[in-house]
Amino acid sequence: MKICLVGSSGGHLTHLYLLKPTWEKYDRFWVTFDKEDSRSMLKDEKMYPCYFSAFSFL
Repeated sequence: MKICLVGSSGGHLTHLYLLKPTWEKYDRFWVTFDKEDSRSMLKDEKMYPCYFSAFSFL
């Protein structure tokens, strides 16, 4: 099974990372903002950066 872990950088990403005993045995990849904390925390993981738009789509 392959899982996708998605969270914003900062606290949300940290909380997901703390669940490592749950996801570490699976093939996985991460989607998060391309920031220093996420690059550092996930340096040995497959990470796809995401970006947010300055425009509001309501």
